[in-house]
This record gives sequence, structure tokens and C-alpha cells, in this order.
Amino acid sequence: MSIVKVIKYFFILSILFIISVLAVLQFHLFSEDLDGGEITGKINTIEFVKDKETRQLSAMETLKELPTKQILFGDLHVHSTFSADAHMMSLPITGGHGVHPVADACDFARHCSALDFWSINDHAEATTPKRWMETKETIRKCNALNIDPANPDCVAFLGWEWTQVGVIRGNHWGHHNVILKEESDEAVPSRAIASLSVTRQAMTSRPLVPNVFFPFVDFENFKRYNDINRYFKETGKIKNCEQDVLSKDLPMNCHEEAVTPLDLVNRLEEYDSDYMVIPHGQTWGLYTPAGYTLDKGLEISKKYPKMFELLETYSGHGNSEEYRSWRGVDVVRDGQEVIRPFTFTMGEIDLDQGTFTLKNQSGQDEIIDIGTQTCPEPSDNYIPQCWQAGKVIYERCIADGESVVECSKRREATEQASVNRGRSGYNVVPTFTEFDRNISGQCLDCFSPPMNHVPGGSSQYGLALTKFKEDGSKHRFRYGFIGSSDNHSAAPGSGYKELFGNNIDGSGPPSEFLDKVLHLKPYYFPKSTSPIGRNSDPIGESFISTSHPQVYDIPDLIVGFNTVEWERQRGFFTTGGLAAVHSEGVK
Repeated sequence: MSIVKVIKYFFILSILFIISVLAVLQFHLFSEDLDGGEITGKINTIEFVKDKETRQLSAMETLKELPTKQILFGDLHVHSTFSADAHMMSLPITGGHGVHPVADACDFARHCSALDFWSINDHAEATTPKRWMETKETIRKCNALNIDPANPDCVAFLGWEWTQVGVIRGNHWGHHNVILKEESDEAVPSRAIASLSVTRQAMTSRPLVPNVFFPFVDFENFKRYNDINRYFKETGKIKNCEQDVLSKDLPMNCHEEAVTPLDLVNRLEEYDSDYMVIPHGQTWGLYTPAGYTLDKGLEISKKYPKMFELLETYSGHGNSEEYRSWRGVDVVRDGQEVIRPFTFTMGEIDLDQGTFTLKNQSGQDEIIDIGTQTCPEPSDNYIPQCWQAGKVIYERCIADGESVVECSKRREATEQASVNRGRSGYNVVPTFTEFDRNISGQCLDCFSPPMNHVPGGSSQYGLALTKFKEDGSKHRFRYGFIGSSDNHSAAPGSGYKELFGNNIDGSGPPSEFLDKVLHLKPYYFPKSTSPIGRNSDPIGESFISTSHPQVYDIPDLIVGFNTVEWERQRGFFTTGGLAAVHSEGVK
């Protein structure tokens, strides 16, 4: 056989192989659906539990404390790979360590971190009815392992995370964990109630590129990539429930959403289970608008005080306790509070005027005041990222030999463009590296702060707020504070996020080559009816030079994990906290 024929056959076989792999990925052949997993840990014996109680009593006697109360430790913020972000972080190409279903959390809480209680809080935005059913079944099996139900050694609570993200301050409420007391089908919601926000898009968009390349560069783990493609397909095919129908009257197989925390609580009130709603991450700059404050939540707390009985003030993402007077943006006009959800793909935005024209289905335009903001000057211990962005463009402009007048104009334009584009504002500067960004955006004198700390969402700011009731009496938040792990590896407790200067959750690509593959320009299947299906690249298309700001159009930006500072976020992961509960009952 001639060398030409060998090359020809090799080429044909290579093409057939690629087509076969693509067909398997597209139709999810030979893939498995993720389930709740299997609890494998042994049941703690009566002797083990008694020994634990004896040692606790002995410690009380040593400290000369009366045994009237005990402190129980738990974690009320735990994710399994039922969560979309956790599933992606579990992939080998992202440095993940494999699938961790809900059952793993049961084993870890009882036998690794020795917790007294924990809750499962997978993101409702990617929780299908099937996954919710399997979550409930696993939690019941976990609690059934307690030998003495009246005095359990480890209690598992059913719950989820309402992962709301607003596109502006006016419709941003942030993330809230729902914890349910009951676990029977009759007492709890039929579905995990999600937020009606841009989070759903971020957690369900699955571009053809770079995902299709993952199996080719990591063929050893082909099945894992095939399985996660199936996961996203199963997530996306669940239709949204009708908004104006009571939760109990909705069909089982639909995706239920709540617009605001008040809407969420009204839906929870339809069911028999007692519950807690615990806000968290209100200062996390990864998704929180820089000018956000807790003020509007105080109004809701008048009607449902127990919504704000607890605040998660510390987790593996950092500390949300401390207030500072500086801001990431200066709010010129706050704009209006917007109850209805919207994204910028639904209309036209005027950033200079601070208005958004929403195109209604009826053909009538609704103008929404989204407010205006400017970039503040640096202050003690704080450099706004918008200011740093302008500084970088100015220095590059001068290095190119341009005049001070021209470079000053570019600096001003960069600062304002960065402010107006909110969480994705860092994209305004081409190749805005970590070296370029430096310490900008960060609280330098806070204890273990989150990335891009937003002081208006801090615990200290919330405690200082006061509003008045109709009778003239004062109304304030009355928070109890807890720590949690926010672990994404089904590992309640510390979750072992820190490991020799690295972390387990979202540790990042294991090589420079895989990092480049992971960050290829995304490409979606063309879908004229869906904003997810567009393949426009507004950031790239706005590029002029590295010394010009990229003033891209916000409505053309497909919101996802690629538009926020996810890589920088990993540098702020830390060992999480725990919730400590003073209990008068026996355990």
C-alpha cells in the first residue's frame, strides 16, 4: 500500500472518529444521568454516641459549667454536584476531583467533619423536579441512619439556594438559602423554587465551543464530559412554570421561579413545613452590584421578620461582616426599585441617561430608571477597580506616544465605561491581567474579605439601619450570625477548601494548555429565538488597541461565568465557617 493511500485512509478514519465523538456528545449516547448517590458510611453505634456524650459532660465538669445547655455545630450551606457550578468545578479540565452527589455529604458530615447537623443547598436554578425528588429521598435515608430518632447524632435538613442576581441595584436581592424543618412530600414544596433572574442563563448556557474540545484533549475522561452535557440538556428542557399560579397548583414537571424574596416567602407559606431563609454573600463582588445596599430588605423584614433572623456572615468565600465608608462606585442617582425581572437583552439601554427601555410584548415601551454612577477616587486602603482600569489605559496610551490630553480622555472614558458595565466592567481593559489589576477593588484592612467587597451589604451596615413602622416605632434587622462552608464538593463542615496554599473547590485547570482550551472564545448553536443562541462577541468586536477601552454593548453580552472575574475569585476561597447553636434539648 502506498504512502498516499495510508495518509488518505488515516485522514478518513480521523474524520469518522471526530464525527462519531461529536455525535455521541450531541445525543449524549452512553452517558449517565447524575443521581443522589449511595450512602456508604456505617451507622454510628449507640456506644459511639454515648461515649461522645460522656466526653462532652466531662468537659463541662472540668470547666465547672452546668449541663443545662450544649453547643451543637453544623453547616447550613452545602452543595453537591447537582449544582451546575459544582458540576463544572468537578471536571478534570477545571482541576476537579470527580462527582460528589448528595449522599457523599451525608457520609462526610457524620464521619469526616463529625457535625451535629447540616443542610443541602443546591442551586434551585439548575435543580430539576427529578433532582429535587432524589435530594429528598437521600436526605430521608440520611436521617434514617440515626439509631435513636429522638436523640439523633447527625441531623440532615432539606433545602436549596435561591441564587438571585439582578442586572442593576434596583432588582438585585442576592443569594438566600432556604432550610426546611420537614422532609415529607406533603409538607415541603414540590419543587426547589428558583430565582427569576440572570442566574438561570449563567447556569444553563452550554456553548458548543470550547466544550466540544474537552474530550479530545482529555479523552481518558470522555465519559465525564459526556455526562455533564447530558446534565445541562436535562436542566434546559424543563419548561418554566406559570408565574401567576399558586405554587401548590402548579404541575410537578416545571421550573418554578420567584421574583423577589417576598415572592419566595409567599410561596413557602403555602406549605406546612416550618422554614428559615438565610441571606448570604451580600458583599460578594463576584455578582453583587458595587453600589448595592441592604436598605430595601428592611421593608420586607417588617412583614416576614424570620426571613432575616439569621445572616450568613462568613463562609469559604470570605467575611461579610465589616463595613467601610468607601464604595466601588459613586451613586449619582439611585434609580428605581424594580420588582419585575428583566435582562438587558429585552430592550435598549442609555448608560449616559441611566435609563432602560423595556420592549413589552404589547408593543408599548416601558422606561425604567436604572440610575447613574461615576468612578470614585482612591481613598485610604482602597483603590476602585474602575480607577485602576483608567490608570492602565492612560499609561499604555502615554507609552504609545499619544498626548496627555488624548490619554486623559481615554482614561475618563475607561473609568465611566467600567462603572457602567458593573460586574463585567473589568473587560473594558484589553488583556487586563492580574498584575494590571493589582490590589484594586479589594478591602485591604478587612479580615478575610471576599473578592471586590461591597460594604453596603455588610452585617455592620445592616445592623446600623433603622426604619419606622406606621405607629412610629423603630424597626431594625435583628440578625443572628452564622458561618457556613458554601462547599461545592458535598463536604459539610470546613469542606477542606484550603490545601497547601490551594483549594479543592474550583482549583482551576491543571495545566497552561488546558487553561487555554477552557478559555476559548465561546460559540453557541445558532438560535434566532434565544439570546443564548447568539454568537456575537461584543467585547472582541469593540477592540481598537490595547491602549483603548473596549466600550462594548451590554445587551449583546451573553451573561455567564465567562463574563465575571471567576479566576480572581478562586484566589479568595478560604476554609469556611460553622453555625453554632445553643440547645437546651437532649442530643
